[in-house]
Amino acid sequence: MSELRPALQRLFGFAAFRPGPERVVRAAVEGRDTLALMPTGSGKSLTYQLAAMLRPTPTLVLSPLIALMKDQVDKLPPDVAAQATLINSSLDPDEAATRLRAAADGRYRLLYVAPERLRQRHFLDAIAGIDVGLVVIDEVHCVSMWGHDFRPDYLFIRRALDALGRPAVLGMTATATPSTEREIAAALGREPEIVRTSVVRPNLRYDVEQVDGEEDRLRTLVRRLRELRGASAIVYARSRRSCEGLARTLRVHDLSAVHYHAGLEPEERAAAQEAFIEGRVQTVVATTAFGMGIDKPDIRLVALYNFPESLESYVQMVGRAGRDGQASDTLLLASRSDAGQLRRFARSDIPTVADLRAVYARLRGRGDVLPEELGDDPDPRVLVGMLEQAGLVRRGFDAGRAMQIEVPDPPADAAQRIDALLRRYEEEAGNRADRLVRFAESRLCRHRQVAEHFGETLDDGCGMCDVCAPPQRADEAPTVSRPLPDDVGAAIHAAVLALRWPLGRTGLAAMLRGSLSAP
Repeated sequence: MSELRPALQRLFGFAAFRPGPERVVRAAVEGRDTLALMPTGSGKSLTYQLAAMLRPTPTLVLSPLIALMKDQVDKLPPDVAAQATLINSSLDPDEAATRLRAAADGRYRLLYVAPERLRQRHFLDAIAGIDVGLVVIDEVHCVSMWGHDFRPDYLFIRRALDALGRPAVLGMTATATPSTEREIAAALGREPEIVRTSVVRPNLRYDVEQVDGEEDRLRTLVRRLRELRGASAIVYARSRRSCEGLARTLRVHDLSAVHYHAGLEPEERAAAQEAFIEGRVQTVVATTAFGMGIDKPDIRLVALYNFPESLESYVQMVGRAGRDGQASDTLLLASRSDAGQLRRFARSDIPTVADLRAVYARLRGRGDVLPEELGDDPDPRVLVGMLEQAGLVRRGFDAGRAMQIEVPDPPADAAQRIDALLRRYEEEAGNRADRLVRFAESRLCRHRQVAEHFGETLDDGCGMCDVCAPPQRADEAPTVSRPLPDDVGAAIHAAVLALRWPLGRTGLAAMLRGSLSAP
């Protein structure tokens, strides 16, 4: 029996490892640079939490979201929680300083921080004094500028690692293709051992269902939610407005639903999340702001109302279903117009030469600059990161909220560098959109397509997708159209008089044609 298993049992109460994590834990304990590719729900966090308890020196965990950090720390077993803490912007400065001193005194073996915290020189100097032996980089694919989830503060991690004495690195991700693996290694300046746990989730059924317009899309979603008979579901929609409208429509049709997006107040988001996790509502309709770190193992359906931006995003979203290992469904709704809309959406998200020139002009002659002084769309931090990758600026430590940026004299080929950068950015965004469209339109096994995208092979049919095992639907009774009344105008007038609340023209038209979206 592995010598790691008694510690797993003693600290976390598990008798055995799932396939894959044991190799990751061993590499981390032994201090080898490792990149672990593990799908959502495969126990990523447990690997580094266990390794941290078995290592002789503290472990630093870089996690991109405050809510994710807090959720992980709150759910640690008591013996591990006593030796773990987090430091983020939700703490007042005195409390953060107290926790840092405690870490320096050896009280903590597991310290969670956000990557942007490393840009604070005083913080990095303090961390350098506690002999960190392992740095865990969660969502490490965010270091790739060409990926689906680039976060510019991840670019500073390599410099921070040097300041910490080059400790061992454990990068964690669920969504890295072979090319992204190479970009991660280059960005971190390491040659990590690659540990892959299969991205294939045999308990998840992948369905892509063709719909004919918005009304059919809505009817399909309502039907699939009713088939769950009250089991939990997440519905992902592209916009905040769509989330709110969908949740309202589902409630009209006696389906318990709440909406969730980043535009809600913190207490509203917390209330929606809590109601869903506790099972008081069946469905949460959300943007991608919802789901990361959500510990609800019994989600039986994840439905994507619109195309996601990439196959990586798709895998990350649907991976939130069936984390308890039980059979669960995923659904991607697709219409003839979706491919074109996704490609337009991908192009609209690409910064322009004018965007980069405007930010570059504002940076010249400035030492410190607040992000909001550079605009808000596109994200100025991303634009600065792009300029940094092109070698036109150098961003160092932050001074509070202000970025400290050095702008050397522009090279002679500055314009060509910008053009090449944007061409690559546009090409990568287009490739991501095209790959997702091919996935939806192809008649090849869905699980096989996902496996091959992430560098695996799957030779046989999965038996768990709409291609390999087409869904069996109960025959629906044909809709019988009733004849129009003799006096159509009077019937409309009577319907309006019977309304319980006022309707605008759009809502009235939806009601009169029997649309599911009618208020």
